[in-house]
Amino acid sequence: MTVKELLKDPNTWTRFHAAQDKNDSPVFTDDPTAVCWCLSGAVQKVYGPEIKIPIYDKIRAAIRKIPPNTTHEMVMQVLEEAGV
Repeated sequence: MTVKELLKDPNTWTRFHAAQDKNDSPVFTDDPTAVCWCLSGAVQKVYGPEIKIPIYDKIRAAIRKIPPNTTHEMVMQVLEEAGV
C-alpha cells in the first residue's frame, strides 16, 4: 500500500494526530485500531517509523508545504506532486 492509497478516502485522513481510532482517540500509527492518519503518520504506517529510503526526502519536503489549515484535497495534491 502507498501513502496515497492509504489517504485516498478523506475519512482515513486527519490533521490532529499521527493516527486516530474510530473514537477519534490518538493511537500509534501501527495500532490495528487506527482508522485515520495525518500525512506524516501515514508515511510511518506505510514505511515504518525508521524510514531510511530516498523517497523520504520527497515526502518531508511535501509535508513542509502543507499549511496548518490544510484540506484533504491539498494533501493529495502534495502527494501527487511528490510522486509518492
